[in-house]
Amino acid sequence: MGNVGFVTTATLGNIAASSIWVVSAEAGAPIRVTDDQSLNVSPAWAPGAIGLLYISTRDGGPDVYQVALTGSGRPRGSPVRLTTGLGARGISVSADGTRLAYAVFAERSNVWSLPLPAPGAEAVSIARAVPLTLGNQTIETVALSPDGEWLAFDSDRSGVQQIYRVRLAGGEPEQVTSESAGAFFPRWSPDGREISYHSFREGLRRVFVLPAEGGTPVQVATGPDDLSGAQWSPDGRRLLLLANMATSNPTWDVVTRQADRRWSAPRRLPVVIGPDTTQCGIGDWSPDGRLIACICRPGLVVLAATGGPGRLLAPAPSPTFTAQWAPPQWSSDSRLIYYLTADSAGVHGVSAVPVTGGAPRVAVRFDDPTRPWHRYGFFVSRDRYYFTLGDLQSDIWVAEVGRR
Repeated sequence: MGNVGFVTTATLGNIAASSIWVVSAEAGAPIRVTDDQSLNVSPAWAPGAIGLLYISTRDGGPDVYQVALTGSGRPRGSPVRLTTGLGARGISVSADGTRLAYAVFAERSNVWSLPLPAPGAEAVSIARAVPLTLGNQTIETVALSPDGEWLAFDSDRSGVQQIYRVRLAGGEPEQVTSESAGAFFPRWSPDGREISYHSFREGLRRVFVLPAEGGTPVQVATGPDDLSGAQWSPDGRRLLLLANMATSNPTWDVVTRQADRRWSAPRRLPVVIGPDTTQCGIGDWSPDGRLIACICRPGLVVLAATGGPGRLLAPAPSPTFTAQWAPPQWSSDSRLIYYLTADSAGVHGVSAVPVTGGAPRVAVRFDDPTRPWHRYGFFVSRDRYYFTLGDLQSDIWVAEVGRR
């Protein structure tokens, strides 16, 4: 699929907030021309005028908007919505300005589950997975409550990504959050009373905690860093945060809940491989609280919960491996780490490796092309795997551009 060094499908269909900027071809400061609270992508110069066409979700689903610009590149007036219900994800304007090509991308992902086989057993096929959620929705991440009775997941079933919970025994999903900018990556506190997640404030991801049944969210940390992917320590007193995930240098921060239940300022937690501090993805604490595992650029790494030198347990399958946003999962006895892998064709699977080191073994084979792993949903409980599996489809259309 093209040059793998420059082409990636990791963010295909991304729904996170983003903004569009312009800059002079000669010199000058960049100028933001859209909001940063909704998805704004695929800018194209508008024909016959100084302005931009682009895709935005500012009023709901992705549609085409136009914004006029001044000679200096600043927005002139509010954006104008040109389509309704188009569902486009990318646009391109012909050189003569008479035609518009657009790609309509439809994705659906739900939570599926597989039994966790005994250590040393043969790998299981994803074809054996059973669905736990249904519907026309996109679920990115999933987590099981400590008592094993509830699933928490983020879904766009209401139009904007929100956190939901549903009983495994059955019933309708219950909406937990009401974030205008969306809510992502739910994680249960060890006592099952709270759920952490991240949302957007002023263009940055921010981490929040709220009661598991819903209520008023409490922001965990402030400051200049983008913070996401919160993971609770086993004692429930700390949260491990991924700082600046959308940059070339993501790092870890730890916040601690104090006696007055307020959260401390973030403390940087370095990850060192060899002589260098390395980039890392979302990490997860071992059940005994002594170690943290994560997918870094070199591969699967484990290190002390206090940070510092790490041990490489398994190399990354390729330089473009992007499953670092799906954190590795620990066995309940802290002896094994399960992590996502991908072959040269991008087909995913799950491998398991002992914390003490050794050859990884394949645990789950994604050998059914109709059930591909999608987004970032990967969770392992005492006796089951949980995944988000997707159905992705796209068509390209061409429309005539009318002039007013």
